[in-house]
Amino acid sequence: MPIDVSLELAPADESAPQARLLLEACNLAMHPAQCVVGRDAGAMVEGTAIAILRWSQNHTDARIEVGLRIDGTAAWRKRDVFFSPADPEEERWRTVGYAVATLVGEAVAGKPSEPSTNANPTSIVSQTSNPGGRNLGEGKGVGKGVHFWLDAQFALETGIPGSEPSLGAEIRLSSLVFCSRCLVSGALLGTFQQWALDSVSVLQATAALGGGFVILHVPRLDVAVRAEALLRFIDATGIDPATGNAGSGRRWGVGFTERVDAAWMWSTRIGFVAGVGFSEMTAATELTGHGHALIYLPAVHLDSVAGLRLAFP
Repeated sequence: MPIDVSLELAPADESAPQARLLLEACNLAMHPAQCVVGRDAGAMVEGTAIAILRWSQNHTDARIEVGLRIDGTAAWRKRDVFFSPADPEEERWRTVGYAVATLVGEAVAGKPSEPSTNANPTSIVSQTSNPGGRNLGEGKGVGKGVHFWLDAQFALETGIPGSEPSLGAEIRLSSLVFCSRCLVSGALLGTFQQWALDSVSVLQATAALGGGFVILHVPRLDVAVRAEALLRFIDATGIDPATGNAGSGRRWGVGFTERVDAAWMWSTRIGFVAGVGFSEMTAATELTGHGHALIYLPAVHLDSVAGLRLAFP
């Protein structure tokens, strides 16, 4: 026979506009049974399921507990569902509504409770509770209630024309703000380049700060574009082999960088990230020694990075 469901939410969640979406999803999946918000959870009669929903403060985690009285015995099942901050708020509530129906179905069938689920907007936990009949798999983006993430990457950057690229490392911290796909980020980058022909060496230390947008968020994969302001310190030395003239110099420069990066997450906490971009300084850098040009660094650089991404709650 149809099993009605009493949904118990915190007062703030019960009055939230998105509660309607949860109720609609649960009713759609449970038809012809009904899901109703706000009944007394203590009135647990035969043929009625109690679903207790607890959201985390930022609605990235949800714990669902379902109780069902069968043959005079109350059977309880629970599941944790996790979302990425990039997942739309409305789809999180709908997904939880389908998850409630799934747990009720499992309780009726006597199936064991499944482990916690890492979900995105299209990650419905079971085909039996999906009214469209589609079996939609679990997804992992940045995932599982992530608030910020840290990228530790090797870096390559063009520098002195005709020489090998400069090598270095970058540490970048990013966080989603303002909207589910808007991010702010900051980075520290250090590179070193040597050119044996003129005994040239260039050390560059760069700080970047800016923001971006997640243009693609699918299971396991996130692609973002960024634009950042740069503050760069350049320390260069060189010797002209023809004259033996030596030169050294230091300067500060400002500029901008634009980059596209993609991250593939093999778990909710760790993944691989790579990116390419351009940086434009306000002026080129030239080092001279006794009137002879020793080093010329163009104003525009091409850079690429690759490394690991660590995500944090």
